[in-house]
Amino acid sequence: MIRHLLLLLAVVMPARGIRAAAWEPIPAEVWAMKENAAPGTSGAIVLEDKYGIEKSKLIRTYRVRILADQGREAASLLLFLGDAPSIEGRTCYPDGKSIGFDSLKDFQVKSKIETSRWEAKRTVVIPPGINGDCVFEARWEEPQLGFRSSRYIHYLGSKFPVRKAVIEIAKDVRRSYMVMPGKGVRSEVIDEARLRRFVLSDLLPEQNVPFGLKTVLDLPRIVVFDRQVVRGLTKGAAKEQDPRARAILFWNEHATQDLRPVFERGWHTGDAYHALQEALFKDLPATPHARASALLMRLNARIRNIDQSTFAEMSADKGIHSYSDWLDYWNMRKSWNLNVIAELGVTTRYGMQSMYYYLLRESGIKPLLCLVADRNLLLFDYNVLDTNQYSHYLIGVEESGKGILWLDPTLRFASPGLILPEYQGTNAVLIDTGTWKATPYTVPVQSALANQQQFQYQVSLDDEGESFSATAEFSGLPDYLARNRLRPLDGPGQNRLLREDLEHASKYLALAKAEVLHAQDPYHNLSWSVEGRCEFDSAGERDVRPFPALPEPLEMPSAFPGLRSEPILLPYRSTLLAVSRFKIPSGYRCASLTPLLRQNRFGSVNWLAALETQGGVSSVRVVLRLDVTGFFEKAEAYDDLRTFCGWIKESLEKTIRLEQVR
Repeated sequence: MIRHLLLLLAVVMPARGIRAAAWEPIPAEVWAMKENAAPGTSGAIVLEDKYGIEKSKLIRTYRVRILADQGREAASLLLFLGDAPSIEGRTCYPDGKSIGFDSLKDFQVKSKIETSRWEAKRTVVIPPGINGDCVFEARWEEPQLGFRSSRYIHYLGSKFPVRKAVIEIAKDVRRSYMVMPGKGVRSEVIDEARLRRFVLSDLLPEQNVPFGLKTVLDLPRIVVFDRQVVRGLTKGAAKEQDPRARAILFWNEHATQDLRPVFERGWHTGDAYHALQEALFKDLPATPHARASALLMRLNARIRNIDQSTFAEMSADKGIHSYSDWLDYWNMRKSWNLNVIAELGVTTRYGMQSMYYYLLRESGIKPLLCLVADRNLLLFDYNVLDTNQYSHYLIGVEESGKGILWLDPTLRFASPGLILPEYQGTNAVLIDTGTWKATPYTVPVQSALANQQQFQYQVSLDDEGESFSATAEFSGLPDYLARNRLRPLDGPGQNRLLREDLEHASKYLALAKAEVLHAQDPYHNLSWSVEGRCEFDSAGERDVRPFPALPEPLEMPSAFPGLRSEPILLPYRSTLLAVSRFKIPSGYRCASLTPLLRQNRFGSVNWLAALETQGGVSSVRVVLRLDVTGFFEKAEAYDDLRTFCGWIKESLEKTIRLEQVR
């Protein structure tokens, strides 16, 4: 059980919103604060971070003391959801002057480049008048609690210390919620007539720990579910004293009484559906895994997942201009009406789930369901009797001697069998839809060979440097993650993004051509081809880079902290294989070709070069293979992690020395 967990079910009370008070004078002690006066106070101190949760909105209050220029970032806020119509605040200075604001138009909007390869930018708003010695105070509203899915999960704290975090939850909020103060944080719960207030004091700054997972740490956070917990305990479960036995009864009841009626409902079918089914079932393979895979690929080719539309599809969407358009808009969202989905040829990710599940059953397969939770947001605990824990389900097909093939019909252009990183290695609930029995389950961690990146380089040397051409092909997660990032772009936009990514990673590189191939063709692996040059001084000895523009298999940080107490989690296992060839120019000879062969618990690095001679022409062939086989390790493995990342960096930067023949 999570320490300090407060599971609270909101009750219905007379409605009254949470109203903020006027700004108070800034105390002298705030102006007297000094940088580095307390641990972690370099740059800024957050005086108050307040969350007022009402029935239909989230009211935020944020106050921060900026102590130095490096603390100005503490006043940058993520772009507000909606228009933040009631935003108000001020920037105050030690001489008593201030700048007030009451509109988002008063802020500067800025896009910040993130280190993540798959989430390139995030948008922040910067308030007016921020300098290295001021106090910033703001209050605003966010509609619908900022829900992106069925839960709102927010970690309290920031990269700067927080003196006080306050969560106020109105008692007319019809949602279940959890407030977790975390380890070592002083907390207080205050019950008032119309709200419950949680006060957390002296939150330490967040540590930017590479390859970590917040959810395995006891950090302060808020979790608000978009619906109340409706699944109560049966009489038998309520009487059961053993927690594990009680959990088994609870999840079995959830499967039989909540999920079974949904998945065995009277699905709406008709002529359009039956015509689609006939086309999809034609000449399907006989074995379960092959049949399920082929069926999913065919379904994706016939029905468009509107939640993952391509650039061309978004450009062609006519919008809603008539009553007929409104009917189409709502009908495509009726996931139980399979006939309408077949007629329109378009649906949501939920419709894709429903359609695929029903088609599997019609094809003679009894699917398995796996109730999963995103490990980046919440770790599923089988003994916590709350159905809000899981946020998604996978569909499984079992085959004798081959185990379970997991499929996710909500992921467009994903190869069958792919499991997103956020679900791998997590605890879950497995449901057999033949018996509707629920059992605890651990989602498998896929092998390195399931996620491959392959590169071929041809390097040519001349007097001014080296030119090269390269091709790449991806499968598994590298394929899907890249496709998902490229999906909303047109062809030129995809090529431009590829060029920007590769040139940004290499200072010495200039690309003449960059082309993305098969970004929206699920029957071929995503690939790209590039051509470019690397300039250098060719006088005397020269160092040849066999792998220019080769992406890193891991998003490695610029630096590693000296010590670590947190567990280590790599995103996913993967294999990178690169081959490069170049001819040795006349007048040069190759120095010794020293291999790099390294291995530890996180994986292996193998860099091998060989001299080849054919027809009197000497050339060098270099092979690099990087296998990331580690996944979850205790903090004691930190030295091995740093060593492994060092090997990767060394292999990518390793050059071949050519000496002039004298």
